[in-house]
Amino acid sequence: MHRHMTHAVSGISCDLVIINQGVDGVPRYLKERIESTYRMTKLKSLGLSKSYRVDVFSGAKTFKNNKVSTRNYQYKKAVFELYKSYETTNGMEATTDSRQNVFSSAFLWVKIVFLLLIVLVSIYSIRTVWVDIRGESVSEPKHTEPKIVLTSSEDTTKPDAPYSKHWRIAGS
Repeated sequence: MHRHMTHAVSGISCDLVIINQGVDGVPRYLKERIESTYRMTKLKSLGLSKSYRVDVFSGAKTFKNNKVSTRNYQYKKAVFELYKSYETTNGMEATTDSRQNVFSSAFLWVKIVFLLLIVLVSIYSIRTVWVDIRGESVSEPKHTEPKIVLTSSEDTTKPDAPYSKHWRIAGS
């Protein structure tokens, strides 16, 4: 039946869609024919009870290298009002343990504060290297060329003694 039955007018073929809790429950003879697998995950661990993630995989195996795309969505109230998973009408989902939310971990908040401190100290250190504390930029000392004034040879005086070929006098 896989793409063999096409519509006479539009030419569109039909695919077989299998909806199951997990790929493991699908028989082997059907797994071989799976073109793509969609895995939906509720984002409870991030504290987002009204959001979910859709991972799309190529084939039946949900391995990392088979992942084609990942997208996040919000539950649409109009659609999910029709879905009833509780036996009674007033069923509610309660969190049994706060450890399933990643943001309830004190160690995570310590790491975030430590990271922010490192970033702030780094910015301050770079700022003090390149900018003066008063807000003025640190300027490089200006290099001035010495001015050489050429005089005529008549004004210059000759040294008293001739220069030595071996010894030189330095200083004043």
